[in-house]
Amino acid sequence: MLVGGNMVPADVKWIRGDTMSIDTAAMTGEPIPRKYPGEHGDVMLSGTTVKQGECYGQCMAVGTATEMGRAQADVMADKQVTVVSVFQTKINTVVQCTVSYALVLVIAALLVQGIARGDFASGNWREAVLAALSIMVAAIPIALPLVIQVSKKIFYMFWHLRVN
Repeated sequence: MLVGGNMVPADVKWIRGDTMSIDTAAMTGEPIPRKYPGEHGDVMLSGTTVKQGECYGQCMAVGTATEMGRAQADVMADKQVTVVSVFQTKINTVVQCTVSYALVLVIAALLVQGIARGDFASGNWREAVLAALSIMVAAIPIALPLVIQVSKKIFYMFWHLRVN
């Protein structure tokens, strides 16, 4: 049952009762209330406000199946699209190159220490692996995310100065 002063909780089809005066400003932006049932049909939309009248209705749709819910879902879908800038692509390339170079160094250090120094043959393979892991951790700077963010801000600042 819908009564004056309530918000319509779902898309509701008018069944019986008074002629309803519904404020649809939330949906359409129009300040003049619409009458239901009438020229606009008999379905009162979710998110609108009952200004006057009482009626019984049948719930037609809830949540994202309502008109307002579909509109909000479309807006959220547009916000979820991510765009990767040229700067981010270049930074990702630099990071991938750095990690690849560090991996090559780790494998080289592991082979040199394990084969040339004889750590694999003498059973000291744990020391060789530990040395290789130490090189891998040391090759990637701990401040890399911070450096990327600062570089990004400086890049965009100079880009806007150049454009303007």
